[in-house]
Amino acid sequence: MNKKYSIIDLETTGSNRIGQKIIEVAIINYDAETDTVEETFSTLINPERTIGHAVTLLTGITNLMSMDAPKFYEVAKKIVKMTEGRIIVGHNVFFDYRFLQREYGDLGYSYRRDVFCTAKSMRLLVPGLESYSLKNLCAHFEINQNRAHRALSDAEDCLALLKISKARMSEEKNGDHTIPAALIDFRFEDYPECPGLYFMYDKNRNLLYVGKSRNIRSRLKQHFKQFSGIKREQQLKSKVEKVEYLECYHDLPMGLLELHFIKSARPYYNLLSRRIHFRFGLKLNVDHSEAIPGEEIKVTSHLDDISLGYLYGSRRSALLAKARLYKKAFNLDIDQCDFIEKLQELQKKLGKEKYFKKIEEIYHSPLSAFKDRPDIKDAQGNWSLQFENNQLKKIWLKNSGDILINETPDMRWLFLAHLKKSVS
Repeated sequence: MNKKYSIIDLETTGSNRIGQKIIEVAIINYDAETDTVEETFSTLINPERTIGHAVTLLTGITNLMSMDAPKFYEVAKKIVKMTEGRIIVGHNVFFDYRFLQREYGDLGYSYRRDVFCTAKSMRLLVPGLESYSLKNLCAHFEINQNRAHRALSDAEDCLALLKISKARMSEEKNGDHTIPAALIDFRFEDYPECPGLYFMYDKNRNLLYVGKSRNIRSRLKQHFKQFSGIKREQQLKSKVEKVEYLECYHDLPMGLLELHFIKSARPYYNLLSRRIHFRFGLKLNVDHSEAIPGEEIKVTSHLDDISLGYLYGSRRSALLAKARLYKKAFNLDIDQCDFIEKLQELQKKLGKEKYFKKIEEIYHSPLSAFKDRPDIKDAQGNWSLQFENNQLKKIWLKNSGDILINETPDMRWLFLAHLKKSVS
């Protein structure tokens, strides 16, 4: 584990990275192994734009003070050298880190470092505080703030919080990761470094979460990272008591299986994938005698019928898709005021049979990939997809055998995306 840190604090002309500039930067290079400050750097920056009155009141930095200061490109090389091979530390570190990345991006340089956030670590180490601002944490730990909202002073305060965090982290038996207490005899080494699905259960064997990854062990380490400050992740870690996995060696069956388990078991922490994403579709009216012009293709929200090939997240998207089909069939815009009259004219001109045949051809042409789908097999023999009546019914995996599937609109969309990708 890297023991060298660069504590960074920036003062800027505004909180939005777009259009705002750095006016002060401070860096403290700290070696945690020897507990020594190796180098300190602090300078005002000429932002090449006006510093607002509110920023001056907050920081005390005026336009006159920054006028003769170096521009960012003049100190850019110094910052790169000081932080090379180190972890960037900051309070709400991504604010400073993204600002630096934007400034370097303007210079045509890609700036990348690992980061550590003292705000996130304190939320986990010291739960229950009213605020986790730098000011409030300094008051809580009785850290004497010298000059708040000046880069070097704030960096020194952040260093003090880092030392507190490191001291408390060293008390944790798992170093970088905290294995939930309820996971008895859990070891990362028991999980493979291969693609597949993983399942997290609570004490009652209720499925809490289903995930997929190209490296199951690495993904579990991300889940159990000590300082992932996302509230939902922390709640999941507090409840999980068993983790199982299923090896799967291709993106397509892995994605289909993930959706199958989420849609069927509805795990509480798979919030996004549990939603019904494709609530609308297009349906061809096969009864020619009753279909009125313009309603041969209907927008429907009844997606229980999996045979619907066109799937959309909103009614508006479905209506736009319907308009594109009529445009392709007859070169007519559906929003024209005389659209229906022109369709009626075409129907008389072509005759009902040719008219409907044209619509059916245009409707079915993108769906040809779903007609009489043959079983799909992996060349290496690790998996296969089995279809009945044009619907996915089984996924066979080498290590697990057959898994029965109920195809959903989300699966249909994923499968279509895979076909488009393979064709292109």
